[in-house]
Amino acid sequence: MFDLHLPTLTLACISIFWLLTVAVLLIGWQFNQHRDIKLWGVACLLISAGTSVYNLGNSTEISGLVWLGVVAAISAQVFVWWGTQSLEKQPPWWRVGGLVFTLAVGIYSLLLVNDAPLAIRISFYCLFYAVIHLMVLRILLKSPYRARTGYRLYAGIASILLVLYGLRIQFAFDTPFNETTLSHRYIFVYYMILMAEFVKFVTFIYLCFERLEYTLCQLALQDTLTQLPNRRAFVTQTTQRLEDDTAHALLLADLDNFKSINDVYGHLAGDQVLIAFSQHLQHIAQQEGALCARTGGEEFILLLSGDSVKRVQHIALQLRRQIEACQVRTEQGHIIRFTVSVGVATHRRHQPVTINQLFECADGALYEAKARGRNRIEFALTEHQAAPSSVAPMRATTSVPCEESNTDLPKRYLTRQSLT
Repeated sequence: MFDLHLPTLTLACISIFWLLTVAVLLIGWQFNQHRDIKLWGVACLLISAGTSVYNLGNSTEISGLVWLGVVAAISAQVFVWWGTQSLEKQPPWWRVGGLVFTLAVGIYSLLLVNDAPLAIRISFYCLFYAVIHLMVLRILLKSPYRARTGYRLYAGIASILLVLYGLRIQFAFDTPFNETTLSHRYIFVYYMILMAEFVKFVTFIYLCFERLEYTLCQLALQDTLTQLPNRRAFVTQTTQRLEDDTAHALLLADLDNFKSINDVYGHLAGDQVLIAFSQHLQHIAQQEGALCARTGGEEFILLLSGDSVKRVQHIALQLRRQIEACQVRTEQGHIIRFTVSVGVATHRRHQPVTINQLFECADGALYEAKARGRNRIEFALTEHQAAPSSVAPMRATTSVPCEESNTDLPKRYLTRQSLT
């Protein structure tokens, strides 16, 4: 067995703190769009400086340094709270944090000036730290991202620190009021708190990279213009849904004469048209519990499942009529009206089907809609059985015709990349 040299252990902990502080500050400087990591970087700087000054004050018995170290630590906890609010895209409560800091420093200064017992002073700032961590824990537990690993780790460290601060308060009273020598239990808890703060520093770094990874994943699975899922995300989401023993219907929608919109009004106006259409499509998808995506260019896709398949004809007609009535105003004041052609592939229950099979049938039906004059809806069945064959442009009061479809589905008119 050997005895630990506490000054050396303290110096090692403080050195690690400073190294991690530099790491967090560098990350905050590199990712300057994330205010939370900047606030945490300031918190790490204050904790490192405060711990250094506090231990120097204790070793030299200079109360001014002790006061300065505690003040730095108090301000650091406020910055940790602000950083956690910023992590959740909440505006930091600057005034509330400033008021809390001022009150805490004022009360601690009064205790120090009036020569309050060491245990009382320790209990006060430990209680302050505990309150801040409770506020942080509340934010994390209410977050919609609380299931992420980084959030769980952060919440776990905050909970551990709450327990350790409580033990630190309890063990501070091991020392009689007229003495300044701290018990071994207190010193042990103190170094445990230092280790927990060390892990909290690492958690800040982990949270930053976890969010970066999440952002990259979102970009890889989302169309940046319309904010709809892209082809890859759609295939990923539909694979499991198609395994269910239920009916499915795939709607493949293509904007009519979209190239002429770009040629006449410009590509920015074309982008406005795509965004307007995607909003209508997403609204229908949310109503029906369906999946939708932009598969490329002016082509979009919608997958219906279960009871929604029974209303597929009504849903397709609703989409076509909404787009027919839609108007897009450009920045130059032009009004753009546009239409959409839709190919629908339906699939009955108890029959295995793949996304490519549905897409093949819907694509053939879409070709028919384009060939028969556009602004139409064409239907096909993957089992090559009876299905509504077409819905031509008509007035809202006219009933939708249904007729028997040909068993020979039209061939695809374009060579497309496989969805899978």
